[in-house]
Amino acid sequence: MIRKIVHIALCIVLPACALLLAGSAMENNRKTPCTRFEVAVEDGHAFVKPGEIRDAVVQQFDSLQGQVIGRGMLPRIRQLVLTNPYIERAAVYRTIDGGLHIRVSQREPLIRIINGNNQSFYIDHSGQLLPANRSYTPRVVVATGHIGAGYSPNTQLGPTADTLSLSDGEQRLRGLYLLAKHLDQDPFWRAFIDQVYVTRKGEFELLPKNGAHTIELGSLDQLDEKLDKLMFFYRNGIGQVGWNYYSRINIKFNKQIVCSK
Repeated sequence: MIRKIVHIALCIVLPACALLLAGSAMENNRKTPCTRFEVAVEDGHAFVKPGEIRDAVVQQFDSLQGQVIGRGMLPRIRQLVLTNPYIERAAVYRTIDGGLHIRVSQREPLIRIINGNNQSFYIDHSGQLLPANRSYTPRVVVATGHIGAGYSPNTQLGPTADTLSLSDGEQRLRGLYLLAKHLDQDPFWRAFIDQVYVTRKGEFELLPKNGAHTIELGSLDQLDEKLDKLMFFYRNGIGQVGWNYYSRINIKFNKQIVCSK
């Protein structure tokens, strides 16, 4: 009986002590001044540098080193970091020795847009628009031609987009996003297609990296069938005449390919 009582008491007391120690450690951590401030940017693109994030935080909150960072300051720092358009996710946390850490991951550009006004910006994999960056130009598919819409940080073209609220120009951007997303999912098309041109009618033309010919794609209707048809032609037809024999390959029409020199 005594052994059972002791066992029950230990089961109650030990967790309580652990909670008290943890609470005490957390309270001490809150009162510990910031001893160092570190920023880490995950590998990938070079839109942002750790120093840029650090400077933005210091400008807003003064020098954090030596300050006691209250609990409410961490979400404020995170919110500030997320105002950078190139940052998709951010984690801000403290360590028990007083260190403040910010770890961010950047957005992944999918396609570069150069519109009719020669304004350049990007659409990322989630459908978010990104401004051009003076110090870094990622190698992605480039879209040119009759594109009227410009950069807007509030425009969303991804799966959660309210397509009914998009303007005609934004609908064209969404078409480019969907096309680039489709091409990116296939290793061959991702490596082969270099540029997309939007015609006056709003149809799409694809330009391969080898510059051999122009692919007249038309609309995005039956996109899989069109690309499968083109792939069949590449594997079984073009090898007989050579890549540069035709200047234009039209795959707009159902079950046929029209080539012209």
